[in-house]
Amino acid sequence: MRKSVSRASSIITGLLVMSIGLNSTEYLSIYKLILFNKKTCMKLKTHFVFSIGLLTLASSFFGFSLIISAIISVLGNTLIDRLGHKEISTRYGKIPVRTPLTHTLPRSVFWGLISSMPVIIVLGLAYGMLNTKILTALIDGILVGPSHMLLDVFTENGIYVKRNGKWKRVALAHFSYDSSLINGLAIVLGIIMIFAAMELHH
Repeated sequence: MRKSVSRASSIITGLLVMSIGLNSTEYLSIYKLILFNKKTCMKLKTHFVFSIGLLTLASSFFGFSLIISAIISVLGNTLIDRLGHKEISTRYGKIPVRTPLTHTLPRSVFWGLISSMPVIIVLGLAYGMLNTKILTALIDGILVGPSHMLLDVFTENGIYVKRNGKWKRVALAHFSYDSSLINGLAIVLGIIMIFAAMELHH
């Protein structure tokens, strides 16, 4: 699985180089950020790749920007997991669990939009508020949270929905967080969506 993520990360960073003309030093910096950041778990990296693909494909109908989608994917998925995970002690040691703070569909949209605000502000200052880059960032901000939930709903503890005033977990499947199948499939789908977006754009 690590080899799969390594290859996927290399492809993603390579696409970034092609799309925005990064030099070798900048390429290595992005590659190390995605692949070697020890504070980032394997599952989060899978979220990065899948969301980049989904966001790029969705926003390609309005304006193609792989770098904007990549930045918002990293910001949004990181924020959702950092705020929405807590550690509990068990006889097997401490394990991370999700909380309803971020792992519900409506709240994931909210946190995704929050994470996209810095990007939107920078783009607004650089290009003005009425441009396709702002629209791309806004669409990405709306979709990054649901894209995160889409993967999590297939894992062991699923996501949260409110029923009768109480939070209940809902899962469509019960794959483990580090399942090679679910992680590998999500990575492949993310890469396919990136190439589909590039074809649509051209």
